[in-house]
Amino acid sequence: MLAGILAVATLMGGANAAEAPDRNPQRFRVEFAVSNTVDLTAAGQGVMTSDINGTAVVTLTMSDTTGGRIAHLVVDSLTVSADGQAAMMFNQAAADALIGEWVHGYVVDGKIEGAPSQSQEGNQILGLVSATLSGLFPGVGAKTATAPSWSDTTSVQSESDGTSRNVQTVVDWSVTGRDGDAYVLSGAANGTVTMDSPEQQISGTVISNFSLTSTIGGPASVSTTTSMQDLSLLVSALPDPLPVQVQQKFTVTEIK
Repeated sequence: MLAGILAVATLMGGANAAEAPDRNPQRFRVEFAVSNTVDLTAAGQGVMTSDINGTAVVTLTMSDTTGGRIAHLVVDSLTVSADGQAAMMFNQAAADALIGEWVHGYVVDGKIEGAPSQSQEGNQILGLVSATLSGLFPGVGAKTATAPSWSDTTSVQSESDGTSRNVQTVVDWSVTGRDGDAYVLSGAANGTVTMDSPEQQISGTVISNFSLTSTIGGPASVSTTTSMQDLSLLVSALPDPLPVQVQQKFTVTEIK
C-alpha cells in the first residue's frame, strides 16, 4: 500500500543488511501499475493525473534468522515508464541504475513483518519493487491448513529521512481451493494510512483485494493485488487539503 503514497509524495514534491546466502533461489516476474489523480482546485488549478507502469524480474533467496526468515529480493531487470509529472523520476534511466539493488523483508508465519529495507532507502522506483514482498508473503501461515477463513490485523510503522508512515490493515481471508501442496486464497482488506513529513501530511483509507496461490509459509507462486486509496493531502503552502485517489495493481508470477 505504501507504493501509492510514495508515488503521490513524489508528484508533490539505505539501511544496510548482510546479503543473504543463495538457498534455492526463485525468480519472479513483477508487473505493476499505479494511477494517481490529484484535485488541485484548491490551488487554483485543475485535476492532475499520472500513470506509472513497469515490469521487473527479481530473484528471491531465503535465509533463517531469529524468529523467522529473511527474504532477500534482487532486481535482475526493470523497465518503467510514466507520464505527467511522475515522468521526471519514474524513467528508464533511473530504473537501469537499480539493476542488482536489493530489498529485504522479515517473514514470520508467511507474512512480512514491519517495513522492508532497501539498498537505496527512499528510492521511489525500488519502493514499487519492494511492494512485491507483500504479494509473495501476505500471511499464508500454519492456520491455513485448518481454517477455511480468518482475519489478520497488520500494523506497519516506519520512519526515514524525517518522514513517518503508518499503515493499519484488517484482511479477511478465504481458502477457495487446493493446487497440490499449495492453497488458493482470496482476500479483502480495509485499512488506514498516514504519512507525515515537514512539507506535507497524507491520510486516508485503503480498500484492497487479493488472489493468490501459495504453500504454507510462502512465497506465493502467483499473486495479484489491487487497491484503491482515497487520500487527503495537506501541503503547508495551501490552506485546504487536496483530494487524492491512487489505484494500483501488482501481479507477481514465478518463473519456472
